[in-house]
Amino acid sequence: MTVTTKGHPASQGSLVYLRDQEPLTTQEHAAAVECCRRIQHLTQTREQWITAVGKDRSIHLPQANWDLSRSVLHLAYRVVAGGDYPVLNNLRLFSHNFTGFMLSKLEKGPNPPVTAVPENLDADLARFEGSRCPWGTWHRNICKALPSSYRLSPPPRFGEIGWRIGDAIVSYDTCVYLERLALLSAGNVVQRLARSHSRPRILEIGSGYGGLAYYIKKLLPQARYHCLDIPESLLFASIYLGTLFPGDNDIVSQDTLGTLAKDSAGFTFVPNYFCDELVKTGQKFDLVINTLSMSEMSAAQVGYYADAIVKLIADRGVFFEQNQDNTHLGFEDAKSILAARLPWVLLPLPKFHISQGEAHLWAGQRVAGFDWRPSSELPVLQRELRRQQLRMQQPSIIHRGVRWFRERYRRLVG
Repeated sequence: MTVTTKGHPASQGSLVYLRDQEPLTTQEHAAAVECCRRIQHLTQTREQWITAVGKDRSIHLPQANWDLSRSVLHLAYRVVAGGDYPVLNNLRLFSHNFTGFMLSKLEKGPNPPVTAVPENLDADLARFEGSRCPWGTWHRNICKALPSSYRLSPPPRFGEIGWRIGDAIVSYDTCVYLERLALLSAGNVVQRLARSHSRPRILEIGSGYGGLAYYIKKLLPQARYHCLDIPESLLFASIYLGTLFPGDNDIVSQDTLGTLAKDSAGFTFVPNYFCDELVKTGQKFDLVINTLSMSEMSAAQVGYYADAIVKLIADRGVFFEQNQDNTHLGFEDAKSILAARLPWVLLPLPKFHISQGEAHLWAGQRVAGFDWRPSSELPVLQRELRRQQLRMQQPSIIHRGVRWFRERYRRLVG
């Protein structure tokens, strides 16, 4: 069930409330509780296993922004791991850590973590009814840059509230993931995999609750998609994606390392400390993804994953990343570390404003169909993108006039 937009302009939309969600079935809840049990076992045995096999604790335990002693992710993890039906049924309300957006308040920024489904949330949200969606223009601009079949929406499940604009549920989170999809589309990455005669193999390092994976899997249902993250994050992704895409999905544990090489359509949820074991399988990935989380890691961790990517990427594979320079926050500029290991870089110039950091495609060798540049030219490419983005934000008088006439014409013709 969804909320109609009758009586509200399309640019405003009405709200999608908790009452409009499709609830978890008894079977789905049972499967989600099993995910909780398995992930809890992984977190409880993590340090013991890392020590037993001689792994580097500074690499394989959460560090920097995800340090166990500082990240509120672990509070949200404990709430979700309890397995209570109201919490799992509204999982998205507890995923604030991954994008910084609080769905229960429909606002971005620091907020106290949610520890329970807020009482009377629908009544509180009603004050937004009929108001203009703050991200409506952003959403419209991204959709213009996407092929029509790529203009996807998150499903009305797990507490995915927001503004109903057309057929989409729109919030800050919707735009974040559509922006990444638009960047992949601008680089012809998803289209290329869709045309492939073989099963696409995708690895996302730092998959969060599964927001980007959802969109990509909708477009590439035949893909085998590996989500590699700390177990606390995999709890969210395994429940979210496993419910929305039931099928041949696996949570990898010490006893099931053989599932790392599975080649059927579905998801493989890989705890980060099994990355070496993933490399040892010898499998190659057509697309490797990291968005934002590398810039929240330690320098040693970024270097570790960059070295792993070099080994995991297929001959015709590409690595897509979108990361910010977080040195001013005491973290890393991940791109400088990547440039020392991956010799080729491509900077797509999308026809929309980028809000989530500069995006790049990387490869260990030149791949046909892409206009590659040596990674030593990264600073030049970054300046090109920044100039282009500045022109979008501060267009000339002529460009502003053209935009005004186009918008006026669009309104007149409907």
